[in-house]
Amino acid sequence: MTKSFLCHGVAIIFLSACLFASCHQVEDIPFPEELAEYPQPQMLPLEFTAPQPLHWDTTGKGTITPTVFPLDFKRLKGMTYDSSGFKPLPFAVTESSFSFSALPSRALNLEGMTKHPLRKKTEPLPLPASSVKLQKPERAPALTIDVKIWQQIAQLNIIVYQMIKDQSGAIWFTTDNGIYRFDGTKLTNMIPGVYCYSFFFDKNGTLWYLDASDQKDAAIVKADFKNKTLVKYFTDLSITSITNIVAGDNGDIWQSGSIASPPALINPEEMLYYTFDSKSGFNSGRYYKIAVDTEARAWIGSRHGVDIIDRKANKVIHIGRENGLNTDSIDVCAAGPDGRIWAAGYNVLDAIDIKSGKITHYRLDGDNNNQRIYCLKFDKSGQLWVGRRLDLSIINFNNNTLRHIGSTGGLSYNDNVVDLLEYQPGQILVTGLSSTASRGGIYSIEQSGKTVFPFRNTAILSSTEDSKGNLWVGTENGLLVVDSARKTYWRLDTDNGLANPFIQSVTEQDGKVVITTNGGYNIFNPSKSEWERVTRKEGLQTDSVYSLTEDHKKNLWITGTSAGIFQYDRSSGNILNLTSSGGLNGNFVVQASVIPGNNDIWMVTNESGPNIIDPINNSIRFIKNVPGIDNISSKGIVIDSHGRIWITGTPTYGLYMIDLTGKKIAHFTTQEGLADNTTYSILEYNGRMLVCTNQKVNIITPPELSSHTRWEVDLLKHSEGLKKSTSSFVSDAMSKRGDYLWGDYGLGIIYGIEPDTSMGTNYITGIRIMGKDIAFADPQKVQADTGQQKSKVSRSSIGYAEKGDFKWDSLSGPYHLPVNLSLPNDQKIIQFSFTELGTVRQDSLQFAYILEGIDKKWTVTKDLQTETYLNLSPGNYIFKVASRWQNGKWNTPATFNFTIRPPWYATWWAYLIYFIVAVSLLRLYIIFRSRKLVRENKVLEEKVRHRTKQLQESLENLRSTQTQLIQSEKMASLGELAAGIAHEIQNPLNFVNNFSEINAELATELAEKVDQGNYEEVKVIATDIKENSEKISHHGKRADGIVKGMLQHSRNSSGLKEPTNINTLCDEYLRLAYHGLRAKDKSFNSGMNTDFDNSIPLLSIVPQDIGRVILNLLTNAFYAVNERAKSEGGNYKALVSISTKKVNDKVEIIISDNGNGIPQSIIDKIFQPFFTTKPTGHGTGLGLSMSYEIITKAHGGELKVESKEGEGTRFYIVLSLKNN
Repeated sequence: MTKSFLCHGVAIIFLSACLFASCHQVEDIPFPEELAEYPQPQMLPLEFTAPQPLHWDTTGKGTITPTVFPLDFKRLKGMTYDSSGFKPLPFAVTESSFSFSALPSRALNLEGMTKHPLRKKTEPLPLPASSVKLQKPERAPALTIDVKIWQQIAQLNIIVYQMIKDQSGAIWFTTDNGIYRFDGTKLTNMIPGVYCYSFFFDKNGTLWYLDASDQKDAAIVKADFKNKTLVKYFTDLSITSITNIVAGDNGDIWQSGSIASPPALINPEEMLYYTFDSKSGFNSGRYYKIAVDTEARAWIGSRHGVDIIDRKANKVIHIGRENGLNTDSIDVCAAGPDGRIWAAGYNVLDAIDIKSGKITHYRLDGDNNNQRIYCLKFDKSGQLWVGRRLDLSIINFNNNTLRHIGSTGGLSYNDNVVDLLEYQPGQILVTGLSSTASRGGIYSIEQSGKTVFPFRNTAILSSTEDSKGNLWVGTENGLLVVDSARKTYWRLDTDNGLANPFIQSVTEQDGKVVITTNGGYNIFNPSKSEWERVTRKEGLQTDSVYSLTEDHKKNLWITGTSAGIFQYDRSSGNILNLTSSGGLNGNFVVQASVIPGNNDIWMVTNESGPNIIDPINNSIRFIKNVPGIDNISSKGIVIDSHGRIWITGTPTYGLYMIDLTGKKIAHFTTQEGLADNTTYSILEYNGRMLVCTNQKVNIITPPELSSHTRWEVDLLKHSEGLKKSTSSFVSDAMSKRGDYLWGDYGLGIIYGIEPDTSMGTNYITGIRIMGKDIAFADPQKVQADTGQQKSKVSRSSIGYAEKGDFKWDSLSGPYHLPVNLSLPNDQKIIQFSFTELGTVRQDSLQFAYILEGIDKKWTVTKDLQTETYLNLSPGNYIFKVASRWQNGKWNTPATFNFTIRPPWYATWWAYLIYFIVAVSLLRLYIIFRSRKLVRENKVLEEKVRHRTKQLQESLENLRSTQTQLIQSEKMASLGELAAGIAHEIQNPLNFVNNFSEINAELATELAEKVDQGNYEEVKVIATDIKENSEKISHHGKRADGIVKGMLQHSRNSSGLKEPTNINTLCDEYLRLAYHGLRAKDKSFNSGMNTDFDNSIPLLSIVPQDIGRVILNLLTNAFYAVNERAKSEGGNYKALVSISTKKVNDKVEIIISDNGNGIPQSIIDKIFQPFFTTKPTGHGTGLGLSMSYEIITKAHGGELKVESKEGEGTRFYIVLSLKNN
């Protein structure tokens, strides 16, 4: 039974080890929390320097007498302000009625129509061509709208006809040289070489496209990327003039063209091609883009109106101008989101509502009949985008307004807009096709085409919205004032009383608008419709004024270029000036602000950190112990509604937040989520702070408004493409309606204040194995039909990986990667490519990835979208990758599981064979050995008994030897003491003998004095005898104590601890050790130093054991200095020191000598038993090992040594006070 249990146990352990060895386990490493969110800013204590007195320059006495100018905007000539770029439609929207059932119709008989059989050809899908990494679209300069140009696509020398977005978010393009896919970073020619006008994805995600590469034999093609096949459908007709194909809900494919070609219906299931020609009543020479409604009806525009093909009702319905349309010449039909069908002709649009029987008519331009419409696209907000000849129009149906975007709006002057795609809400891709050069470009338009850059080409230096909603914009060439309705603006300059046309700042203070300039300042009083001007002429002591603020005493604080700060005391008329010589830390004061509640004046300079002036005590303080704040080139200071002070600055120090109540200061940088460390304007909006950086705008949410009770730093939506071109530092503003105004070249408008929470979808896009790109295909061969013969073609022949050495379950995802890929062990170099789909953003992209099974932590990289792993061991692996934009929102990681199989000799079945063979051999060996063991068992038992007896005798001998050695060591130490003890006893014995002799003489003298009757003398002699007797008793006890100490040292320790004065113990054994060595060697002499800490309490120790240790160490020390004295002669002065010291809750006993020291090569061995450096016969080698045992084990202390050859040795005995 025991053998069976053992065999089973061995089998289980062995099989488990085999499985573990042949299967590398994967550790699940979660996404790190420190990467999930930006870290919190470090909160430092707010500390100030001691107040220092200020020294003002009072030489500039005088008074300021403002010049008052009337400023009534009603009397000024205003200019039109276009806030959105949308204007009312040029013609009124009209409406007419119709009856869909009453429209003229004719029967539809597909059997009687002209039909042609289809030829089908199946072939492997070619491998994609090489990819191009696309740079981000570039913003078109000096435009009123946010248009970006994809210059790199134009440089590829291709014509883009149509764009669609697949289910994963990738954007596809049809071109004259292939079908391209843009995955967010790379543009890949997925089907190279085809000339394609139009395509679509069906419900199953299969791509259908029109291949017009062969002018004689064009085809409709089904591209199955999962199965890596192309199915081409040919007809005996020439269809090269077909430019548009559309999918019907029932699987039909409708096609139409721009040249004289009738529309057609393709039924791949029936392998038939139906032509809607004159036999079917279709007599127009041109049929254009088809729309399919929710009832699967096909709406086809032509030069004779719109034909509606209803296959369910088997009829063709016609609607034209005579039935209510604007025109019979219809270029485009499109289905709207509300179910209406839109018919577009030259400059006109008709919205046909079958349910209500209404047609709504829109007219875009006057009588310009040359504006052909190429495409229609509704965005998510309901606006209609109209692609036209040399123009793009946008219709907003909420207020029936229209906007044209042509060459002045950023499009090429000769581009026809042939297709539109909304890739994100409010963000539209535009395909422009050149009307002259047969080339075009791709444009990106954001914020739904609204005006976002009014006052383009004008450098905005400052802006603010006053309490009445008027917008004040400071520029280099005057002041712009926009009315609250955003319909009119006025330009003010020196002719209107402006101090100087170069505006430094515009703010509102106590209902008045304060304008500072390079030549003074103005204060506008709206209640009086007048403004004051103050320049040098009016008494100002400086030219450039950066900021103007009023303190609680109504004094004015004026900052300017390199002149420090001026204070105008209105009550006295004095103008005071303060510069760095008077106490400031810089002369270039940018801004001053009064702190509510304590009346301090906070100032920031362009040279260093903030200055805090106490005007009451005429003193100044500075912030201390905050890294970087003394070096910040400040750009502004803002006090929020909670009393927190915010300081912006450049170039690399970010943003500081000062909490006076909590006496804390926080520092925000890119590490905490800022888009850039150079910060300019900062504004408060609903308790949150909007921070304008050198690029992009951040929203900082304080903990009291955060759902997570923490500081949150987000990116402002639509600001990711912004970048400062000017260095103005108060150029941004907020409108009451909640729009952000970005001051740069033009006043950038971001409509709506909301954080950017957009996240694309992350994908692993490809795999390279052993340096080769791998495209995977299912194992079945393609049934290739060349038209003359059929043959089976392996995909591997054109570069695809098929199942074999590579194994997988299926292909999945938009990139058709293998599920549970299994690779042979020699395929161990793998590179992963990854991207984030669905975005065309301007900011940087970060990736975080990990290969579970080899990596121990996630790796973060910027923009890098490949990672290679070398020499992977057999095992299971999971590659994970996540991504985020500047907004800090990480998306869900994409994962890819794969296995590298072990070589055959390391597989589980190989280990099973090894196990079976091993078990069989083991079984044979067990049988052989068991028989042999039975024979040898009896002999062995006898040997065991004999050997056990011998071992018992040896053990007794060893114990006896050990006892003798220990006792020998003790006696050796006692021997070392003998001479010293004799010397110590000799002194008290001499005293005893001397005083005994004296007492004998005094006794004789006493008897004589008694006989003489001299009793006074008798008393004196008696007293002397008594004192001498006491001395005899004292020295006798001293000798007795020395003898008892020797006996205590010589006898075995009881192990009981008792309170002991460690200083007395050390002093006693120092003298005993010294005199012991002197007794042996009269020529020996050594200095002795003691330094005892009298604050040490009694220690609970075994005194005889600790005494042995001290004696042993002192004896070794005296031996060491004696040996050095013998070798060096008279120039050497031997010295042995012993000291005690209390260190916290421990006591140190330090014994040092200036002997030869211990070589480093043997210092680690000195505590080993029987190790000694003394000559034979001078030591047992047990002294230090016994000492080490006594200190460490018996007393829980430490015994340490320090030694340097040629200088000496120091031993430390460390004992704890906790046990006292």
